[in-house]
Amino acid sequence: MAGNSLVGFFWRGAMMLAIKSTTWEYLLVCIPVVVIGAPLGSIIGSNFHRQVIASIVYLLDIASLVGAFAIVPQTPALAGVSVGIIVGGFILFSALTKVGQKLFVSVEAREKKGQPAVGESQNVDIKNEKSYPNMGYESSDEIIAI
Repeated sequence: MAGNSLVGFFWRGAMMLAIKSTTWEYLLVCIPVVVIGAPLGSIIGSNFHRQVIASIVYLLDIASLVGAFAIVPQTPALAGVSVGIIVGGFILFSALTKVGQKLFVSVEAREKKGQPAVGESQNVDIKNEKSYPNMGYESSDEIIAI
């Protein structure tokens, strides 16, 4: 994201010659945040468990959402669209979670039975009657050639 911002800032300044003074002020305000935030984020990411980091991100997201609702003047249409997006996202990701759980259970059951995972075929060596998993090759001749 930083690289994208730098390219955009360069493009607006060098190619379009259209950077306003407030844009420079915003850039200057971001410098201390990045200088402190990037190393701090690296330390937190290295020393905390992934679920702790996820919890921190959830709390910060909720705080930013509440802050946005408090700061941005709300019209009924804007509030309705905002709530609709949140509810729609909740429904979508709940459905994806349920589908993922069902797939995980079916994969676990197949592994317990000793069957190949979905999408993994078996190549059989007829001479020795041994079964080899197909590792993305089209035929057993490719496996033998390697």
